[in-house]
Amino acid sequence: MDKCKVASYALQQAKALGADEAECAVNEKEITELYYESGKISMVRTNFNNALSLKILKDKRKGTVSLNSLDASDIDFAVRQAVENAEHAEPDEAEGICDRSGRSDFRRGKTPVDLDRLYDRLAEFLACSADEYPEISFDSVIAKYIYADSVYLNTNDTELYEDACLYEFSPMYMAREGSMTSSF
Repeated sequence: MDKCKVASYALQQAKALGADEAECAVNEKEITELYYESGKISMVRTNFNNALSLKILKDKRKGTVSLNSLDASDIDFAVRQAVENAEHAEPDEAEGICDRSGRSDFRRGKTPVDLDRLYDRLAEFLACSADEYPEISFDSVIAKYIYADSVYLNTNDTELYEDACLYEFSPMYMAREGSMTSSF
């Protein structure tokens, strides 16, 4: 089932169980990781993650739930849980959902991952660091490419679509100068 259908399904189920208003976000992520440890590339992997978050309002009482499954039976259970959570919550007149209707699309970054370029940039970083800061040594470096494809729908006919990707870089290092050593 695609993300829009999943979100629509969750909203329909929430309304069927008595929600006055509801919003649902569905996110699919692909994360490619390049690990550098002990002077060499030690691992390259790609992970895929799905997530759904749902907020329902019933008599100005909020119930929320998050899950990492997009299966209909899991969504049914989660919607029932969100409704139950709302029934036990205190009313809050300030609670609401986006009242703007319509569709908006957002896109940032480039797809797909350029693993060769990611590796080259990591090698460039390590070489430059060694030349300019020879007292620094790296325990590990993690270079990631994160691609997220998301949809947000609510019962006020708001539709937001986001297609975003970014690179993330996390070095862990220490420095030595004479007999002194820094912490990581």
